[in-house]
Order: sequence, then structure tokens, then C-alpha cells
Amino acid sequence: MISPFAQEKNDFNIFIKFDDYQEKIVNDSFEYATTGIDVNLLSSGLLEYTIFDEGYEKTHSLQVKNPSFGPIEVKILYLDAAAKRAFARRNGIFTREYGNIKLFRDNFRILPYGEMENDWLGIDNKHAQAVFRSLGTRDIMGYAQITKENNPSLKDATNRQGLNEDAVEFAEFKEFIWKVLELLQEHIFNRIKSDAEKQGKVIETTVDDIKRDLSSFRKEIPQIYDDIPLPVEQKN
Repeated sequence: MISPFAQEKNDFNIFIKFDDYQEKIVNDSFEYATTGIDVNLLSSGLLEYTIFDEGYEKTHSLQVKNPSFGPIEVKILYLDAAAKRAFARRNGIFTREYGNIKLFRDNFRILPYGEMENDWLGIDNKHAQAVFRSLGTRDIMGYAQITKENNPSLKDATNRQGLNEDAVEFAEFKEFIWKVLELLQEHIFNRIKSDAEKQGKVIETTVDDIKRDLSSFRKEIPQIYDDIPLPVEQKN
């Protein structure tokens, strides 16, 4: 239930106390991923995002249309096979059981967005249509942060379960998060393609080296044979 944004800023914490024992509750669910995107969109339309990937980090800043839904912060992380295994060992559940992109308002969860059974962005539907060009919910974790004061158009549903999804602002809010996800996907698939091309070149180089070595060895065989210190009759 703790917003990772609040935890990063250290402005909201939860403690468990029992007699003389006290422990701070820490949301460490995201520490296993080293690839992702951080986004900050202001009400003025100023958009800043940073893509990071195991030491690589690049920040972009641009002006977009003023968001009808208000300013938001978004963070989406990509988990490769190693990160998924580390997450499962530490938390006792698989990443798909944890959920996908969760939504927080004033540092508290808005349910049911981001739960395992709630693919509110339709991520898996798109993944099924383009398996090798998009990520599924089991490949990513993330969260978006809004506030009641700065995002008044994102209102509670009448039944108090989630937000009013019929509002135009909510549709545009979802569309923006998809744009963020697409930026991350583009980076990841470009990196995978580049790594595959580099690996292919390594394999080609290795094969060429083996061919050259074999060719050279064939040429050297007669000389090696002649240099063997044996009588001629034994060589024949």
C-alpha cells in the first residue's frame, strides 16, 4: 500500500511497533530491476523522462500539450529473467502475481488498478497481438502518482471502486501512460536487436577464425611432416 514515490522522497513512512521493537516498512519490490523509465509531467506540459539501463542513463525534456488530467509522475521497470528470479526468491511470489502498473493518489493505492487480475491498460491484449514487439504484464512493474488537489478531473467512481473511467480525462491519462510504456519498449527492443546483431558478428568472426586456422593448418601439415626426425622409410 506504500507509494514508492513517497518512500523515495522520505516524506511518508509506516512503522510497526511491538513492545520495544520498531521496524520501518520498506517497499523494496522494485530494487531487482535495473532497466526502466522515470517520467515527470507538469501541468504546463513540460515533460521530462529518463531512460536507464544498467549504467546507461539518458534524460529528455520536451514540451507537450497541457494534460487535461493534470500533472503526474510515472515509473515503469522492465524485469528480465534474472530480475524475475530475484524478485520471486525475495518476495515468495512471481512477478505476474504482484501485478503490473499500480496507481497511487496522495501516496495511497487506488484499487483495483495494477492488481494481478486487473490489466487496466490492456497490456496483455496488445502483447498477444505483437509478441516480439511489446511487453506483457509479467515483464514490467510500475506505478503512477496523482494527487486529489492537482488532478481534480480524475474523480472517484460513483461506487467508490477506482476512478470514473467514462471521463475523457481518464482516457487521455491511460493514453499518456501507454506513450511512456512505448518509449521504454522501443529502448528495450532496440537494445535486444543491437545485442543480437553484435552476438551474430561475434559468431561470424569465430567461424571465420576457425576456417582460417584450419586452412593454415592444412598448409602447414606437409612441412610438419617433413620436419619429423624419422627415417624416410618409416615416413612412407
